[in-house]
Amino acid sequence: LETILRVFHGGPVGVEAVAHTLNTATDTLTDEVEPFLLRAELVVRTPRGRKLAAKGYEHLGVAPPGDRPAMPLPLFD
Repeated sequence: LETILRVFHGGPVGVEAVAHTLNTATDTLTDEVEPFLLRAELVVRTPRGRKLAAKGYEHLGVAPPGDRPAMPLPLFD
């Protein structure tokens, strides 16, 4: 979860990229780790890759992206 948050900014990210970052076999992640994270609703699987779910952000003690106050950008300088 921390890797998806810190390295990939919450996702979406492919399982191969996560496996490479963690120096872990892709099969290990998809067969052993991912099912638990999906059942616990800590991550969600999207067509573009895995993303942290609201419970994943809560578990890590971080506000989800939608809850962070957006800073308005000036239209013109």
